Amino acid sequence: MAVVLVMAGAGWGQEWRPVERGDVRVSGDLGHRVMLNYSRLSEGYYEASKLEAVSPGWPGDAVGREILALTLLGEETGVESPSLGTLIGDVGKHLNQGGYLGKVLPEGVENEQYLSGHS
Repeated sequence: MAVVLVMAGAGWGQEWRPVERGDVRVSGDLGHRVMLNYSRLSEGYYEASKLEAVSPGWPGDAVGREILALTLLGEETGVESPSLGTLIGDVGKHLNQGGYLGKVLPEGVENEQYLSGHS
């Protein structure tokens, strides 16, 4: 989560305070570049079925990054990607019989990518 701080007044010694994410709008050259990126991520190349081929050894990695990118860009731009809902809905079509992405491995064999996490 990004935190934007603004000055609560002009000059030294003034207090910084956080601004809510929805209260900030990007404009100018940066805004233009953000919208170009958003448009690129909303194209057909980034469909769930195609994303799994991008990182076959990391099941769910590419599609998860795509969902995160479209969600955060949507929050920052105020524009909801038409492909985000489809992408999320399509993930379920690619789950294996165990309910997760990737190949079902033989008994006693684990894929280390299923064990990773963030704390």
